[in-house]
Amino acid sequence: MKNHPKQSIEAGIAGIYAYNDTPPSDIIRPLSVVERETIERAIDAYDGNIAQAASALRISPSTIYRKQAQWKEIDDKDFNV
Repeated sequence: MKNHPKQSIEAGIAGIYAYNDTPPSDIIRPLSVVERETIERAIDAYDGNIAQAASALRISPSTIYRKQAQWKEIDDKDFNV
């Protein structure tokens, strides 16, 4: 009988926690945060060249521009700009 996916994830997280002594909350982060970090790292790696960063990530440059606009809106709201 196969493990339920949730049980497998929990077992994996427990294994990570036991191995690293790091709580799962420090390992598991929201996907939106990971996505933003990844896109920003790619842009940095390609010295700000959106087209090259997008190509490396296998997404459209317009996706990066759209995400950046969304992040700016969120950041502006957070800082009441």
